[in-house]
Amino acid sequence: MGPFRRNLESVFSIDPDFPTRSLQEPPNTVAAVPPEGKARWNSAAKYALSTLQNNSNAKTTSPPMTASTDTIARTILVIGNIPTNLDLDGATLQSSGYKVLLAESVNSAIALTEETHPDLVLSDLYMRPLDGFDFLEIAKRTPALRGVPIVIISSTCTLERERRHCLEHGAARFLRRPIQPEALLAEIAEALSTSRRGTGHENTNC
Repeated sequence: MGPFRRNLESVFSIDPDFPTRSLQEPPNTVAAVPPEGKARWNSAAKYALSTLQNNSNAKTTSPPMTASTDTIARTILVIGNIPTNLDLDGATLQSSGYKVLLAESVNSAIALTEETHPDLVLSDLYMRPLDGFDFLEIAKRTPALRGVPIVIISSTCTLERERRHCLEHGAARFLRRPIQPEALLAEIAEALSTSRRGTGHENTNC
Protein backbone atom coordinates (compact mmCIF):
# COMPACT_ATOMS: atom_id res chain seq x y z
CA MET A 1 0.00 0.00 0.00
CA GLY A 2 1.52 3.30 -1.12
CA PRO A 3 1.67 6.48 0.96
CA PHE A 4 -1.07 8.19 -1.06
CA ARG A 5 -3.52 5.34 -0.46
CA ARG A 6 -2.67 5.29 3.26
CA ASN A 7 -3.30 9.03 3.40
CA LEU A 8 -6.71 8.74 1.77
CA GLU A 9 -7.76 5.77 3.92
CA SER A 10 -6.74 7.57 7.09
CA VAL A 11 -8.87 10.55 6.06
CA PHE A 12 -12.00 8.41 5.87
CA SER A 13 -11.36 6.05 8.80
CA ILE A 14 -9.94 8.54 11.32
CA ASP A 15 -11.09 12.03 10.57
CA PRO A 16 -14.78 12.56 9.63
CA ASP A 17 -14.32 16.34 9.39
CA PHE A 18 -12.11 16.22 6.25
CA PRO A 19 -11.19 18.61 4.70
CA THR A 20 -12.05 21.25 7.33
CA ARG A 21 -9.85 19.45 9.84
CA SER A 22 -7.54 16.66 8.73
CA LEU A 23 -5.03 14.69 10.77
CA GLN A 24 -2.90 14.62 7.65
CA GLU A 25 -2.56 18.40 7.65
CA PRO A 26 0.28 20.15 9.47
CA PRO A 27 -0.66 22.63 12.24
CA ASN A 28 -2.08 25.98 11.11
CA THR A 29 -2.75 24.69 7.59
CA VAL A 30 -6.14 25.74 6.23
CA ALA A 31 -7.62 24.41 3.01
CA ALA A 32 -10.12 26.34 0.92
CA VAL A 33 -13.34 24.34 1.13
CA PRO A 34 -15.77 24.55 -1.80
CA PRO A 35 -19.07 26.37 -1.11
CA GLU A 36 -20.97 23.08 -1.28
CA GLY A 37 -19.09 21.88 1.79
CA LYS A 38 -17.04 18.92 2.84
CA ALA A 39 -19.49 16.26 1.61
CA ARG A 40 -18.58 16.85 -2.04
CA TRP A 41 -14.88 16.78 -1.17
CA ASN A 42 -15.27 13.49 0.69
CA SER A 43 -16.99 12.08 -2.38
CA ALA A 44 -14.15 13.28 -4.62
CA ALA A 45 -11.49 11.86 -2.31
CA LYS A 46 -13.35 8.55 -2.11
CA TYR A 47 -13.40 8.45 -5.91
CA ALA A 48 -9.67 9.12 -5.97
CA LEU A 49 -9.12 6.20 -3.58
CA SER A 50 -11.37 3.96 -5.68
CA THR A 51 -9.45 4.90 -8.84
CA LEU A 52 -6.17 4.11 -7.12
CA GLN A 53 -7.46 0.71 -5.96
CA ASN A 54 -8.86 -0.18 -9.39
CA ASN A 55 -5.55 0.63 -11.03
CA SER A 56 -3.25 -0.81 -8.38
CA ASN A 57 -2.09 -3.57 -10.73
CA ALA A 58 -1.88 -1.42 -13.86
CA LYS A 59 1.43 -0.37 -15.35
CA THR A 60 2.24 3.33 -15.55
CA THR A 61 4.98 5.26 -17.27
CA SER A 62 4.74 8.14 -14.80
CA PRO A 63 7.70 8.80 -12.49
CA PRO A 64 7.36 7.68 -8.85
CA MET A 65 6.17 10.14 -6.24
CA THR A 66 8.73 11.96 -4.17
CA ALA A 67 8.78 11.73 -0.38
CA SER A 68 5.58 13.09 1.19
CA THR A 69 7.58 15.26 3.58
CA ASP A 70 8.38 17.52 0.61
CA THR A 71 4.69 18.43 0.25
CA ILE A 72 4.15 19.71 3.80
CA ALA A 73 2.95 23.35 3.92
CA ARG A 74 3.38 23.83 0.17
CA THR A 75 0.40 25.68 -1.31
CA ILE A 76 -1.22 24.75 -4.61
CA LEU A 77 -3.83 26.89 -6.34
CA VAL A 78 -6.24 24.80 -8.43
CA ILE A 79 -8.30 26.55 -11.13
CA GLY A 80 -11.21 24.99 -12.99
CA ASN A 81 -14.86 25.50 -13.84
CA ILE A 82 -15.87 21.84 -13.80
CA PRO A 83 -16.82 21.09 -10.15
CA THR A 84 -16.07 17.36 -10.39
CA ASN A 85 -12.52 17.89 -11.67
CA LEU A 86 -11.90 20.79 -9.30
CA ASP A 87 -12.96 18.81 -6.25
CA LEU A 88 -11.15 15.64 -7.30
CA ASP A 89 -7.88 17.48 -7.90
CA GLY A 90 -8.24 19.36 -4.63
CA ALA A 91 -9.00 16.24 -2.60
CA THR A 92 -6.13 14.33 -4.22
CA LEU A 93 -3.61 17.06 -3.47
CA GLN A 94 -4.77 17.77 0.07
CA SER A 95 -4.80 14.12 1.04
CA SER A 96 -1.11 14.03 0.10
CA GLY A 97 -0.24 16.88 2.46
CA TYR A 98 -0.54 19.98 0.29
CA LYS A 99 -2.40 23.11 1.30
CA VAL A 100 -5.02 23.65 -1.41
CA LEU A 101 -6.78 26.76 -2.67
CA LEU A 102 -9.66 26.38 -5.13
CA ALA A 103 -10.75 28.93 -7.73
CA GLU A 104 -13.64 28.48 -10.16
CA SER A 105 -12.40 31.16 -12.58
CA VAL A 106 -9.24 32.95 -13.62
CA ASN A 107 -10.46 36.19 -12.05
CA SER A 108 -11.05 34.58 -8.65
CA ALA A 109 -7.66 32.87 -8.89
CA ILE A 110 -5.88 36.18 -9.46
CA ALA A 111 -7.76 37.64 -6.48
CA LEU A 112 -6.55 34.76 -4.31
CA THR A 113 -2.94 35.43 -5.24
CA GLU A 114 -3.28 38.90 -3.72
CA GLU A 115 -3.81 37.25 -0.33
CA THR A 116 -1.51 34.24 -0.58
CA HIS A 117 1.50 33.18 -2.62
CA PRO A 118 1.02 29.69 -4.09
CA ASP A 119 4.01 27.44 -4.71
CA LEU A 120 2.35 26.00 -7.84
CA VAL A 121 -0.79 26.52 -9.93
CA LEU A 122 -2.77 23.68 -11.52
CA SER A 123 -5.11 25.18 -14.11
CA ASP A 124 -7.68 23.81 -16.49
CA LEU A 125 -7.26 24.96 -20.10
CA TYR A 126 -10.74 25.71 -21.39
CA MET A 127 -12.78 27.98 -19.11
CA ARG A 128 -15.02 31.03 -19.46
CA PRO A 129 -14.82 33.97 -19.65
CA LEU A 130 -11.02 33.68 -19.35
CA ASP A 131 -9.18 30.43 -20.09
CA GLY A 132 -5.82 28.87 -19.33
CA PHE A 133 -4.15 30.76 -22.18
CA ASP A 134 -5.33 34.03 -20.64
CA PHE A 135 -4.11 32.96 -17.20
CA LEU A 136 -0.61 32.30 -18.52
CA GLU A 137 -0.47 35.82 -19.97
CA ILE A 138 -1.85 37.42 -16.81
CA ALA A 139 0.58 35.45 -14.64
CA LYS A 140 3.51 37.12 -16.40
CA ARG A 141 2.27 40.50 -15.11
CA THR A 142 1.32 39.32 -11.62
CA PRO A 143 4.12 39.73 -9.06
CA ALA A 144 2.80 36.95 -6.79
CA LEU A 145 3.01 34.48 -9.69
CA ARG A 146 6.46 35.31 -11.00
CA GLY A 147 8.59 32.20 -10.80
CA VAL A 148 5.61 30.04 -9.79
CA PRO A 149 5.31 26.88 -11.92
CA ILE A 150 1.99 26.65 -13.76
CA VAL A 151 0.74 23.20 -14.77
CA ILE A 152 -1.99 23.17 -17.42
CA ILE A 153 -4.33 20.18 -17.47
CA SER A 154 -6.97 19.42 -20.10
CA SER A 155 -9.40 16.69 -21.11
CA THR A 156 -10.24 18.26 -24.47
CA CYS A 157 -6.90 19.29 -25.98
CA THR A 158 -6.59 17.70 -29.42
CA LEU A 159 -4.17 20.00 -31.22
CA GLU A 160 -0.40 19.95 -30.84
CA ARG A 161 -0.24 23.71 -31.40
CA GLU A 162 -2.35 24.30 -28.26
CA ARG A 163 0.05 22.28 -26.12
CA ARG A 164 3.02 24.06 -27.68
CA HIS A 165 1.40 27.44 -27.15
CA CYS A 166 1.02 26.75 -23.42
CA LEU A 167 4.61 25.56 -23.02
CA GLU A 168 6.00 28.45 -25.02
CA HIS A 169 4.03 30.98 -22.96
CA GLY A 170 5.12 29.92 -19.52
CA ALA A 171 3.50 26.60 -18.60
CA ALA A 172 5.87 24.30 -16.73
CA ARG A 173 3.95 21.22 -17.83
CA PHE A 174 0.96 20.17 -19.89
CA LEU A 175 -1.06 17.19 -18.65
CA ARG A 176 -3.94 15.33 -20.23
CA ARG A 177 -6.95 13.84 -18.48
CA PRO A 178 -7.74 11.17 -17.54
CA ILE A 179 -4.77 10.90 -15.20
CA GLN A 180 -4.38 8.57 -12.23
CA PRO A 181 -4.10 10.27 -8.82
CA GLU A 182 -0.61 8.90 -8.19
CA ALA A 183 0.54 10.10 -11.62
CA LEU A 184 -0.87 13.58 -10.98
CA LEU A 185 0.94 13.77 -7.64
CA ALA A 186 4.18 12.65 -9.26
CA GLU A 187 3.89 15.34 -11.95
CA ILE A 188 3.16 18.02 -9.34
CA ALA A 189 6.10 16.96 -7.17
CA GLU A 190 8.45 16.96 -10.15
CA ALA A 191 7.24 20.38 -11.31
CA LEU A 192 7.94 21.79 -7.84
CA SER A 193 11.36 20.15 -7.79
CA THR A 194 12.19 21.36 -11.29
CA SER A 195 11.15 24.89 -10.34
CA ARG A 196 13.55 24.88 -7.39
CA ARG A 197 16.34 23.74 -9.71
CA GLY A 198 15.49 26.57 -12.11
CA THR A 199 15.05 24.39 -15.19
CA GLY A 200 12.17 23.73 -17.51
CA HIS A 201 10.41 20.56 -18.52
CA GLU A 202 7.97 19.57 -21.21
CA ASN A 203 5.44 16.81 -20.78
CA THR A 204 4.28 15.61 -24.17
CA ASN A 205 1.22 13.80 -22.81
CA CYS A 206 -1.31 15.42 -25.09
